[in-house]
This record gives sequence, structure tokens and C-alpha cells, in this order.
Amino acid sequence: MYVCNFAQVSTRGSGLITWIAVNGVNFKNIQNVWGVFIIGPIMVGVYFTTFYFSIKYFNLNTPGRDGKAALIGMDIKKTQNNENENKIENKNLEKTQKNKDLEEIEIIVKGLDGKENIKVLTNCITRLRVTLYDKTKFNEDIINKTNPFGIKQIADQYQIIYGGRVTNIATLAKEYLGLED
Repeated sequence: MYVCNFAQVSTRGSGLITWIAVNGVNFKNIQNVWGVFIIGPIMVGVYFTTFYFSIKYFNLNTPGRDGKAALIGMDIKKTQNNENENKIENKNLEKTQKNKDLEEIEIIVKGLDGKENIKVLTNCITRLRVTLYDKTKFNEDIINKTNPFGIKQIADQYQIIYGGRVTNIATLAKEYLGLED
């Protein structure tokens, strides 16, 4: 579009309706917006050809080409039994995950010397932020069992870096400790 001096207003991941709504409103203000009707079909052809030959040449397993039969014609009872077995397995996995989460929270609380020593427990995007009444009782060795990315002490606050999983950890820890948000 840029090379051919065409223009359009685009929102990331927009569909046809969004494109029409946004560009339709601004049609008179956008220079050469009609060019998308030339470039679009050309790019469809380029993408189709590229992916078609890549899939055929490299024999890529795409959905529908994995060799598995569809459920059409299978016995419905067998399918329902499989679904029930999957539900039971999922419930067991959920219980196992909850047990792991609870163990991790218990380790964290132990490393902080228990609920009585926690003054403030909060989090940001990547860090569990904890202010303790007695910071000398903080046990880094115990906290390290939960595999944090790092631990920082800033003034009277400990910041335990967990990355993206910190929100879940903070929520579970607050529930475990009976703290309000």
C-alpha cells in the first residue's frame, strides 16, 4: 500500500465490517483508499500460493491433514464415553494443579515467616511485593524453592519476581491468608 501510494485506516485484527466502518467514515479524507481493492487480491494470491506450495512441498501437518479420522460415523456411545473419561481426567488434573498451587503458597508463606509477619502483600505485573513486620525472618532459601526469577529488597519491601504467574500467586496467597484485595 505504501509503495503504491495507497492508504487506509486499519485496526489490528480487524475484519471486513470494521474495515468498512472505519474507512467508510474517513473515505474522503484518505488518499487513494481504493487501492486496497487492487493490492488486496494480489496479496491473497501471494499468500495462497506461498502457503499452498509450502504445505505441499514440506508436507506440513495442518488441521485436516493429520491422518486422523473425523468423528462422523463413529458410535455415539463410544464418543460420549470418551468425553466422560476426558472430563474425569480434567478434574483430576485440576485437583493436582490446585494441590501444587497450595503447596507453593504454603512454601511462600513459610519463607515469609507466616501470616503474622506479613504486613502488606500485593503485586505488580511481574513481582510479588511483600512488606514484613520483621524483615530479618525472611528466608530466601525457602522462597527459592518456588523458582522465582529473582528476589529484590527495596527499603522495607521484598519483591519476589515471578513473571506472568505472579497474579495467580498473589490471588491464591491472599485467599490462603484471608487478606482482602
